[in-house]
Amino acid sequence: MKKEEMMQVLVVRCGKEPEVQSIRNELDVMQAVVDGFIEPYYFTDEDDVVLICNEEGKFTKSLNRAVYGDDGRMIEVIGGDFFLCRAPKGSENFAGLTEEQTEKYLTMFRYPETFLKYGNDVLVCRAIPSDV
Repeated sequence: MKKEEMMQVLVVRCGKEPEVQSIRNELDVMQAVVDGFIEPYYFTDEDDVVLICNEEGKFTKSLNRAVYGDDGRMIEVIGGDFFLCRAPKGSENFAGLTEEQTEKYLTMFRYPETFLKYGNDVLVCRAIPSDV
């Protein structure tokens, strides 16, 4: 995958619906989006999509969204703002999402979530508008 100057990504901010944005494919720009050092999180083997988050987000930022496995069970909670782009697993050659990937992940991360600790469990509440 060739490094592009600009790339289309899906930015997911805490408490907000995701936004498609075009950002420069440069480390300082990516760090500005996540407000800190970046960490890639490969949560799916279906395509080359990677979630780029703040490496200390769980400890220093508000919890943002849960990530679910193929069986529908929560496998991870992401803290702080993050974005999605393309990169083969283990690669740092980031590229923009395809239109199909953009639509898929817009749907997956559409609704903001709130997290509640209940004993040793974490409960997730999605903020789905009443007109949906």
